[in-house]
Amino acid sequence: MLGELILSGGGDAIQTREMNRYYVRSLDEKKSVLYIPLAGDENYRSYDSCYEYTCSLFPNTKVTMWTDLREKTYDDMRSFSGVYMSGGSVNKLLAELVTTGFDTLLKKFFADGGIIYGQSAGAIVLGENMKIYEESEPKPTSLKELESLKLVGGYVIFCHYIKEHEEKVKAFVNENGVPILAIPDGTAVVASETSFHTIGEKPAYLYDRDGNKAIL
Repeated sequence: MLGELILSGGGDAIQTREMNRYYVRSLDEKKSVLYIPLAGDENYRSYDSCYEYTCSLFPNTKVTMWTDLREKTYDDMRSFSGVYMSGGSVNKLLAELVTTGFDTLLKKFFADGGIIYGQSAGAIVLGENMKIYEESEPKPTSLKELESLKLVGGYVIFCHYIKEHEEKVKAFVNENGVPILAIPDGTAVVASETSFHTIGEKPAYLYDRDGNKAIL
């Protein structure tokens, strides 16, 4: 049975408080959360400070941080009931996941019922592709062949969504024929095997392959 994806559009500790609580309630309290900060720029904010911040988001929950994904195995994953990937560069995170082979472990973790919580870039890499971001964050030539994880039923994930993005999203859908989940800051879409539902005060939106917009 497939697990659950928590796809956060972004936001600060207050904006994400409700989805963080939902995540913690969904976990096996006897196991740790695996935190992957690798979308972030360590020259801007150290991974240690990211870890401290993440621990504050999930109080009373054990958090284990991995900054080197090389040579990890699925047996290493068995002690975790959930994975949390924070935001930053979608290209950097994708490269870390795919070139180490960790993307395969994440897919198996999800297929076996694991819960994956992605914030911003951490959510985007779980979607069908990341082409809509290539204008703002072009893919280096070395990453051209790397594909996102495709865990969200064919949907592209668009984070930090605001009303002004609507025409850009519709144009992308019309050109590529790929549906989009558009998620604002402070809102998360919870994706299970059979349904979507939202957490947060603002709605998220689903743009279907014809560009029609529906509120989730």
